[in-house]
Amino acid sequence: MADGILNLTDRVLRDMNDGLLVLDKEGTMLIISPKTFEMLGLSEDVTGQKFAMVFLQDEKNDEFCQTVLDAIYEPEVVHNTIVPYESEEQIKYLKVTTSGLTEDKNVTGVIVVISDITELTEVKEHLKMMHQIEALNEELQKRNNFIREVFGRYLSDEVVDKILDSPDGLAIGGRMANITALISDLRGFTAICEKMDPDSLIHMLNNYFQHMAVIIKEMRGTIIEYEGDGILAIFGEPVKCGNHAENAVKAAIMMQQALIRLNEWNREKGYPELRMGIGINTGDAVVGNVGSEFAVRYNVIGSAVNLAGRIESYTTAGKIFISEDTKAAIAPEVMTDGSFKVMPKGVKKSVTIYSVKGLGEPVNISFEVPEAEIVSLEHRKHMTLKVLDGKHISDVTETAVVTGMSDTRIKFTASAPLDLFDNIVLSDGHDIYGKVTGMEYGDYIMTITGEN
Repeated sequence: MADGILNLTDRVLRDMNDGLLVLDKEGTMLIISPKTFEMLGLSEDVTGQKFAMVFLQDEKNDEFCQTVLDAIYEPEVVHNTIVPYESEEQIKYLKVTTSGLTEDKNVTGVIVVISDITELTEVKEHLKMMHQIEALNEELQKRNNFIREVFGRYLSDEVVDKILDSPDGLAIGGRMANITALISDLRGFTAICEKMDPDSLIHMLNNYFQHMAVIIKEMRGTIIEYEGDGILAIFGEPVKCGNHAENAVKAAIMMQQALIRLNEWNREKGYPELRMGIGINTGDAVVGNVGSEFAVRYNVIGSAVNLAGRIESYTTAGKIFISEDTKAAIAPEVMTDGSFKVMPKGVKKSVTIYSVKGLGEPVNISFEVPEAEIVSLEHRKHMTLKVLDGKHISDVTETAVVTGMSDTRIKFTASAPLDLFDNIVLSDGHDIYGKVTGMEYGDYIMTITGEN
């Protein structure tokens, strides 16, 4: 019978998933289950030996030893502790539960139950790490949202994506690409600035930029910069599109259409009407991040952009001028109301530019800026005339005889020959700035760009 009980006890101890260690009050190990040997890495039977003599020699497992010793010193207290345990250069995590062993209400020893919870601990650590990763992802998302909110006002979504997704998104450098550059400018804006209070001026200008930016973005363009009242945008980089020249011209037409509607808002607010000229050119340019380690911005550099600026300088209010290269790159018919040969500064040969009114099939988009008819004057008006060279007014004074006027144009004769697109100033004590935009029966037509 006794042998049967002993065999049953051995079988129970052998089948236990947890380790079992029984000690008397002096710390002698009375029972050590097979699982305990495995967990604690015991290579020989230490049953009958003092716990302290066997385990205290191993300093790396001090926490385990202290837990069992605490139970021997205070057997009436239940201990429940998780401790690391190193065996065969592998660290495990053991849950150690101790309680007093009583006989006839007297404490005779300590029962120690040991559970290997290494995998559970690793899962917890993994979950903890996952929570940390989630928290970092949330922080990263907040940072990305902040970048999008701030830089998205200045750059296209694609440029912002490049900054966020690419390790070298902000690296300084560029590459050659075929693009179409669009440059717009408000006519007579300097005079407008002098007549408006700063708050109203900024309010009006921001509203204008907002409407133009929406159109450029819709046509997959990227605004490179706002300069004063001007906009420089490119099409074809970094945002790819089917025909960037066509997209740029369509955007320009939509911008002129939008300005007509925008001026209705300006009139309601008591603001002056805005008039815009747009120049467009297609060609190769260097695109990429330009600057220093302290300040970097996406930019475009090259003669193609410079020529777009020159073309824009020939425009007057409500005009879109494009280069021959841009016209050639567009599939639909380009509807024009004239073409001109010019010799821009810095260009070695003459350039043909086209005044665009719309695009034909299948785009079918056009615009027309209302222009008041020139009314002949009953009494001719004599004024002085000077030609502007860039920002400088010539010292040579000529005579002009004004024969007709409208709100935006002046018809006159001049004492000296003028060229198409000459910038001039007519004065009778009141200066009127403008550009020669045509001839009619021997008279010059000047489109007004500003007054002083």
